Amino acid sequence: MRRRLDERGFSLIELMVVVAILSVLASVAIPAFTRYLRRARTVEVIEALASISTGAKAYFQVHGNFPDKSKGYAPKMSIVRACKRYSGIFPRKEMKRDFAGEPWTSLLFTPGDNTRYRYRFIVRQPKQLKKRRRPGYAYIWAQGDLDCNRQYAEWRLSLFELSDSPGTLRQAGPYLVRGIDTD
Repeated sequence: MRRRLDERGFSLIELMVVVAILSVLASVAIPAFTRYLRRARTVEVIEALASISTGAKAYFQVHGNFPDKSKGYAPKMSIVRACKRYSGIFPRKEMKRDFAGEPWTSLLFTPGDNTRYRYRFIVRQPKQLKKRRRPGYAYIWAQGDLDCNRQYAEWRLSLFELSDSPGTLRQAGPYLVRGIDTD
């Protein structure tokens, strides 16, 4: 079949080639974009854990112990509810209410807007025993669902007092305990 000069348009094969090229590009671009979003959302938790750690270290240097532990996760709203109602971002009023008390005020920590993580502060205070001093430690946990797909990411940062050097703290983390790695 010959094409007439006055006919304009694309043949079916040309259109199929274009669709195939676009689908190959999409199969590469969409996973890369998803990884990029997860990595950007992970920055939030790393910065927040560093901020809480800095507050805990400052409190420990002044008082010789850690602030009291948190009563569960803050904000108290479940991740599933935050995903269903607010696309995974905890509402500001929840954040203000749940981070207004201890230990968060002693740690000088206030989460930013668009927070996708819940935080928990767990502590074992240093204690003077009969012959030696038991060193203290603190764990800072963060839990979130970045894509609202019920695949939780849990991060932990540990602060521990050195037994041979009371008053000196070491930090381990932040590191991913459970979830999808972003690297």
